[in-house]
Amino acid sequence: GPLTAEGLSDPATEYTVLSIPDDLDELQQEALRAYIAYDRATWEGYRTEDGDLSAVEATTSGDELESYKKSYDEYMSAGQHAEGSFSNSILFVDMSNEDIHLTAEVTACVDFRSSRIVDSSGNDVTKDGWKVLALYDLTLVRSGGTWTVTSSSKDKASKLCT
Repeated sequence: GPLTAEGLSDPATEYTVLSIPDDLDELQQEALRAYIAYDRATWEGYRTEDGDLSAVEATTSGDELESYKKSYDEYMSAGQHAEGSFSNSILFVDMSNEDIHLTAEVTACVDFRSSRIVDSSGNDVTKDGWKVLALYDLTLVRSGGTWTVTSSSKDKASKLCT
């Protein structure tokens, strides 16, 4: 069916897509679905902290996967997990051909302000820098018909997110 923000959201894990760009072509929609799969997998990983990273590993590769695993392991070893809600607004899905692979750049306003990190006793142990509204640029590479997120950057000072 048609790609909608509501259809990409998951109320069960309090993951909400607020908006997506209009008029995305088929390839852009494919890349956006892959980004959402990655984003939901990483959010759900931080929520459950159950040691199962298969969904993250299926949607992430390279430096981005290593970075996530490091962060995940830090929370897990401290007995911490995420709670609350998380939302984002997709601003752009730009495509390009780099080297031999098709590449997509997804730009999103990501809002962690209604989430927190809690310890095993339920105490809020959220560190500075977690509860942000920030502009994220994520690079996805298509290889063998599968998109994976390979890198990301965050800009907390961007005027694109308000």
